[in-house]
Amino acid sequence: MDLFEWTQHYLRFQDVMKKNILSLEKKPFGFYVCEKNKEKTVFVASDLTDVIKKLPDSNKQHLLVVVANNIKNVDVCLRHWDELITFPLLTFVFANPQSNEKWLLRPATHHAVADAKSLQEGIYALFKQTTPY
Repeated sequence: MDLFEWTQHYLRFQDVMKKNILSLEKKPFGFYVCEKNKEKTVFVASDLTDVIKKLPDSNKQHLLVVVANNIKNVDVCLRHWDELITFPLLTFVFANPQSNEKWLLRPATHHAVADAKSLQEGIYALFKQTTPY
């Protein structure tokens, strides 16, 4: 299963109980999800660098970014941290579709609750808990 297919299964599984998804449209960048109470843009990419360039100017959109769980993507996330924390509705899913493992990161939330000195160490610890892809 590739990352794109895994993401589609992940989105549907997350909605099994809530049943909020009204439509799930495939797009070149990932998916556009229309839910009962919000709309969400879902970016799917092996390389986070590609997604960073496509983030919208508005920080009011619900954004989900699903990327391969690898050290390069974690490093890209940390390099762009100051930009990413300006998106309060942004969530990252670092995934390994082969092992069906994932970990989530919400930069704005993590920035608010973590102290700056331990932030990088904490994110690397989260990465190490999941098999790289």
